[in-house]
Amino acid sequence: MKNVTRTIWGAALQAYQLAGLAYSTPVNTTLNELYNIQSGVQPSATPAIAYMGVGNGAHVAATGSNGFPLMITVPHFCTDAALFNGMPLLMRPLASDLSPAAMANYGMRVVKTFNGQQYACYYLKKIDLSTVQPQINYNANNNGVISVTPYAATSNNLNPTKPTVDAGGTVQTSADYLTVQMVLDLGFDETDAEEFVNCATIIYGDPKYAVISEMIVVSAHAQTAVGAGSSGQFTYTEAFGAQVHSFIDNYVSVNDTDQGFDFDLDMGAGEPLLTANSSTTTSSTNTSS
Repeated sequence: MKNVTRTIWGAALQAYQLAGLAYSTPVNTTLNELYNIQSGVQPSATPAIAYMGVGNGAHVAATGSNGFPLMITVPHFCTDAALFNGMPLLMRPLASDLSPAAMANYGMRVVKTFNGQQYACYYLKKIDLSTVQPQINYNANNNGVISVTPYAATSNNLNPTKPTVDAGGTVQTSADYLTVQMVLDLGFDETDAEEFVNCATIIYGDPKYAVISEMIVVSAHAQTAVGAGSSGQFTYTEAFGAQVHSFIDNYVSVNDTDQGFDFDLDMGAGEPLLTANSSTTTSSTNTSS
């Protein structure tokens, strides 16, 4: 099971979004400040989940009781605002950088020098949200076996019936529950894997260092920025107000999975149901066919 830590910064952003309030990123919470990219510049619109990033700092080597070597992942605190050690997803020599159109698929473009050569390093990648569609589901629990069906409201939802309340004022909770499912594709295809192995090779000098042990989902607003290239300044699309919404522990040796890997993250939420009385036909039993 992958450990997912939602940050308090993501929770704060969601609270502002629900209330329709203007949002300003607090100091010391953005990746822009970490990488000194548009640091301190507030986004021109309220950020939303848009990017992913990876790192290799959330694992430690250990030895099991039988002497077998183990790799243990280390979780983040909800107050953390960055990866333990962020890794670029793509790097290009500055003289042969991406076109501005291709840059729009990435974020946190940082110019760094390795072995005497300057590289444009891209620490974030756009998440493809074109096919993402939140789905409300009814989860029926039959002796621990969960069956999931889409849930659709009926007129009963607008005309609720009171559940049975005992003399102590308590209502029993049902074993069934509702969820809102929103699945994000954070996987690597073959090209993503090749690019990441290339990054590790440039930085560490060995493709075996192409390891991912931490991933992030990032909220930001994409807008025009001015960057430095080999021929001078140019305009491109950058991530403003970039904050970590969620951390995911996920150990992958990318060099050993050169065809890429699949990884889906459900960003939804669940809500319990009450047990209805015998005379009630409530929305808790209504599912769409």
